[in-house]
Amino acid sequence: MLPVRIFIFLLIFGLPVFASEREEQECDKKLRKPEVLEELQQLKLESLTAKDRATRLILTDAYNAKALVVAQSLGISIDQLFNLLSGNRVQDLLSDPITVESEKSPLKAIQQIIETHENKPITTWRSQNRKNILKLARDSVEKNKILPWSEKESPEKLFIHFISLDDVFTARLILHLTSLNESNISENPLLVYFEVNGHPELKTVKFLIEEFLAEITTYTRDGVTLNIVDMYQANVLREKDSTIPLYDYLYKIQPELFTTSYSIILPPIFRMTEEELEWVITKPELLAAVDIGHNTLLHCAIDRLDVKAVTTLLNAGMNINTPNKQGLTAKDLVETKITRDENQDLYLAKIKEIISKK
Repeated sequence: MLPVRIFIFLLIFGLPVFASEREEQECDKKLRKPEVLEELQQLKLESLTAKDRATRLILTDAYNAKALVVAQSLGISIDQLFNLLSGNRVQDLLSDPITVESEKSPLKAIQQIIETHENKPITTWRSQNRKNILKLARDSVEKNKILPWSEKESPEKLFIHFISLDDVFTARLILHLTSLNESNISENPLLVYFEVNGHPELKTVKFLIEEFLAEITTYTRDGVTLNIVDMYQANVLREKDSTIPLYDYLYKIQPELFTTSYSIILPPIFRMTEEELEWVITKPELLAAVDIGHNTLLHCAIDRLDVKAVTTLLNAGMNINTPNKQGLTAKDLVETKITRDENQDLYLAKIKEIISKK
């Protein structure tokens, strides 16, 4: 249903329907009004056709009265407004379908990137650096040559900055407008990204690995070495974000990211949440993982007195008689486990009951 604020506004002002190409041209002239032009410029919509300008504007800021004034100037009907606000086109605008053959035709790649992405609602539109990069990209396409890089900040700093914002669009432009690549960058952007971003996005990770060809290396600080899955687990808000899509992607590329331990750190496989553990049991290679002491996931679950994890692992068929380096099986660990309070006593008793039935 149309929001009340918008409906009241429409009743007061009304929105004419495009009746002809001439009317659309007339509406386009109205965009030269200072108050309308200012709003369009702020939202980077001045280069679009009349209808598309209204579409993007309403999708970007549907509850802003000034946005509706612009829509009125562009001749959007109430029926059209219903369709726009229903979200029918939102997914198309936010999707990220692009394949670029940059080595064959850099200018064509730049043009494709601009045409595919420039009209989407992106939060960094107002960044001056982003505007400069976009202008340079457009000028390059228009003049049919790659223009000299003239930014005050280095391409590397700008690339890292936009990657940290998940602005793959601008990062792609920087790559195509400069000689920046994996071999001449001082820091691995993949490691920097996982270090600074609390909500890592799969699209950005895929871009860095598949297009930038960033190497999947380790990161060492204060004598502790981590891989990108370690870093992801340390930063991501796992109670809010689903980690499974990214785990699936990284597992297909490099399964050992989940099972390799560095320094004194347990492998990532031993620090899984309940949701993640359900994913783990579908991967036999991960289910068979052991830590530096040859403890299995079942050993670890019992040591944490994690009743849910013990149940999940046993139901998945894990062997309770596999010994660790000390020769202790999961069964032995249950008998030797020391508890510290009544709650732990209850958890241990429940685990003993579960194991006794196996």
